[in-house]
Amino acid sequence: MSCRVDLVRQMSPLLLQRSNGSDGWLAALHLFFLSATIKAERSFPSAIKMGTLIAQADFSIAPMRALKLFKALRENEYRVAIISRLTDSLDDKTAWRIDSTLLAWLISTAPRSSIVNRLSRIQWWLAVHVDDTAVRTQHLAFIQQLPKEKHFDKLREQAANDTEKWLAVHVDDTAVRTQHLAFIQQLPK
Repeated sequence: MSCRVDLVRQMSPLLLQRSNGSDGWLAALHLFFLSATIKAERSFPSAIKMGTLIAQADFSIAPMRALKLFKALRENEYRVAIISRLTDSLDDKTAWRIDSTLLAWLISTAPRSSIVNRLSRIQWWLAVHVDDTAVRTQHLAFIQQLPKEKHFDKLREQAANDTEKWLAVHVDDTAVRTQHLAFIQQLPK
């Protein structure tokens, strides 16, 4: 235990210095995990301005670690800031591009209206990333749960047709195929 305490004392000031800029969120995340051995007692140092850090963050550096950060930031104001940063990336307002992991998280987490407003952008992303399955599966799940309205019904029909074409090329896929089956069962006869 004393080795851990010594390591934390040595690393903390250095990590605190690094907790700014586009990759500063990684240092902040390390400080969070070093703050306590018991999960419920972990916290971010108060010296870190999380809102500013999120606004500058390049989450594409380490998407899986970014998901850990998102989980660690429990406050709603940070959730809103994270969603804003990811939607900025999707909207080409950042120097970095959103990847599959982050976009799937965004679709499953962001307010419905935020995703509805970006459906054409997500469809563009899927057209560029033709082999992606995570976003395609999440996209289908999202469209499936939209209200039964004429506009959304047309969108569901288009998604079903596009996915059938995609599955014809990706015959070994099981994730999208499973979601597609659930999706088409919900379509009006």
